[in-house]
Amino acid sequence: MIERDKAVILGTNHSKLIFFGHQILFSLASGLAATCVIFSVTYRHAFRNFDERSHSKAITYWYFLLRAAFRSNTFLGQDPKNSIGINIATLTIALGVGFAAFLVSGALVKTRMARTLFDPIAGSVISSIFPLAIILLTHVTYPGDPSEPILLEQRHSFMLVILLAILAVSGFFYLTRKWLYPIWIGMAFIAAYFGFFAWVYYGRYSWLIWRAFTELSFLNIVFLIVCPLAALAWLFYARAVRQNFLPIPPYPWKPILLHCLPWFIFLIVPWLPARNYSVAHPKYLGTVNIMLERGSCFGLCPAYTVRLDSTGSVRYDGQLYVRTKGPENITIPRERVSKLLQNFDREHFFSMEDEAFLNGDDAPFMRITISVDGRTKTVTGDTFYSGAWPKSGLYKLAQEIDDAAETSQWVICHGIDCVRR
Repeated sequence: MIERDKAVILGTNHSKLIFFGHQILFSLASGLAATCVIFSVTYRHAFRNFDERSHSKAITYWYFLLRAAFRSNTFLGQDPKNSIGINIATLTIALGVGFAAFLVSGALVKTRMARTLFDPIAGSVISSIFPLAIILLTHVTYPGDPSEPILLEQRHSFMLVILLAILAVSGFFYLTRKWLYPIWIGMAFIAAYFGFFAWVYYGRYSWLIWRAFTELSFLNIVFLIVCPLAALAWLFYARAVRQNFLPIPPYPWKPILLHCLPWFIFLIVPWLPARNYSVAHPKYLGTVNIMLERGSCFGLCPAYTVRLDSTGSVRYDGQLYVRTKGPENITIPRERVSKLLQNFDREHFFSMEDEAFLNGDDAPFMRITISVDGRTKTVTGDTFYSGAWPKSGLYKLAQEIDDAAETSQWVICHGIDCVRR
C-alpha cells in the first residue's frame, strides 16, 4: 500500500511533464512525418514526368517553398541558395502541422477517446511513421535518374521488409496494450528498432533514399532524433496510464497560445506573398522604361535586347541567331505601352521572386526589367517549367513585350541562314 501511495504521489508530481512531453513529441513526430509525405508527393508530381510547359500546381507549391527558403537565407545573411533556408522552410511546415496536431489532441484530452489515442494508437503511429516515410521517399526520382532501373528492381523487396516490420510492431503493441513494460526492456526495444532504421537511412540504403535531395540532411537528423524521443515519452506515459498513476493535468490553453503566437508569426512571415506595386497608372509617365533580354541556349536560341519607353520608342539590338543583328528603331502607339503596364499588374510582377524559380542549365533565359516612378524591378527566368505560375506570368509578359515591340520582323529566321548569322 505504501509503495502504491508513493507511486501515486510520484505520478501526480510528474504528470504534467509526462503528459505534455508525450503530447508535444508525438505531435512533432507527426508533423515531421507529414512533412515527408508533403515533400515526397510534391517532389514526385513536380519532377517525375518532365514537361517543360507543365501546368502542375506542384511546381507552384515548390516555388512557395523555395521563396520561403530564399527569404530565410536573406534574413540570416546567407547565400540565397544555401541549404539552411530550405531546411528552415521545411521545418516550418513540420512545426505548423505539429502545432495543429497538438491542438487537436488537446481538444480530445477530456473525451473517452483520450486513453486510446495517447496509448496504443500513439505507440503504433510513432513506431510506424518513421519507416513509412522511408518508403515514400524511395519513390522520389527526378528526370533521367540513373538509379531508376535499380530502384525498380529493389523497391518491392525493400518496401515488403519495412511493411512487415511495421505490421509486427503494431500488432505487438495491440496485443500487449495492457502490459506494463519494464523500463529497460522498453528502452532496449526502442534503441534496437530505431537503430535499425537509422542504419537503413544512413547505411546500406542511404543512396536509395536521399540521392535526389541531400541538402535536407539537417531535417533528416531532426526526424531521426525526435521519433525515438517520442517513443520513449510514450513508454513512460503508457506505463503511468496502465497503472492508473497519471491524472490528466489541467490544460492551460491561454498560456500555450500566448507563448506560441510570436513564434508562429515569426515562422509564417517568410511564406507570405510580397507586396505588389501597381504600375498601370504611373505618377510620371515619362519615367516608364521596359527592357526585355533574351539569351541563347545550347542550341540556336535567339539572343537580343529590346527596350520600350513611355513615348512608344522601341530600340532593338540583335546578337545571335536572329534575322537582323545590331540596332533597329521603330515607334509604336503609346496605347501598347499602357496595355503592357496593365499586364505587369495582372501578373503581380513586383511580387515575383526569381530566386525561387526552377531554372534549367540549357534553356533560353529571359530577363525583364521595368522602371517607373523611381522604382526598378528585374526578374529573370527561362523556359524550364514555364507553364506553372508564377513563371508562366513572366513567360507571358515576355511574349507580350515581343508582340508590342514587333520584334518578330528582326528575330524570326529559318534554316542555315540563322546559323550563319
